[in-house]
Amino acid sequence: APVPLFSPRTDSDPCDSPASLDSHSKTREKEKETAHAKRSAKEAGGGEGMMPLTEVLRESFADLMDALLLLYHLALTSNFKAASLQLQGQMQTITQLDDTDRRMKHYKVKTMDLVRHLKNA
Repeated sequence: APVPLFSPRTDSDPCDSPASLDSHSKTREKEKETAHAKRSAKEAGGGEGMMPLTEVLRESFADLMDALLLLYHLALTSNFKAASLQLQGQMQTITQLDDTDRRMKHYKVKTMDLVRHLKNA
């Protein structure tokens, strides 16, 4: 039976928070240490104990995914913060424009009433 390179995730996405990213990184570090210890033990035993290619590929893939996850967090966090601030500024501007428009309409009605009153007087 073919060996999958990775198993489906059952826990929450490590992209959820920096704390879970730290937890994920610590878990990966422990896995790397364990794999390194196994590799060292096999290498010390001679040539017959070499790691299978699928195991090497699985470790390489896991390391690549860890690096991509870190880069994702570093690059996108600042972009999301900037976009959030920009959106917040736009929402405030829209609110201010709506308020100004409402005031202008209110004063226009008052001015028209005043003009009408002065004409009648």
